[in-house]
Amino acid sequence: MKRIGTERHHIYPKQRIKYPTALIKATDHVLYHKIFGIKTPEEVMDWLVENVWGGKLEIIKSYLKRRIYEKDYFSNLPNLPPNTKIRNLG
Repeated sequence: MKRIGTERHHIYPKQRIKYPTALIKATDHVLYHKIFGIKTPEEVMDWLVENVWGGKLEIIKSYLKRRIYEKDYFSNLPNLPPNTKIRNLG
C-alpha cells in the first residue's frame, strides 16, 4: 500500500534480485537513487567505506556494535515518545 509522500523502495534492485521492499519517504527514495543508482546495500557500504570513510571499516563495526547493543538492551522497554532522551549507559 502506498501512502501519501511514501514509496516502496526495493532494498535490492528488482532487476537483479527479488527481495523485500521498504516503505520510505518519496523524497528520500529519489535522493537515494540519485546518489547510489541501483547499487545493492553491500555495494553502497563498499562505496561509502572506500570513497567517504577512507577505507576505515571501524566506522561500520562501531555502528553495528552500537545498534546491536541498543536493540538487545532496549528491546524490553515500552514504546517511548520520539524525542525521549536516553542517557548513555556504556
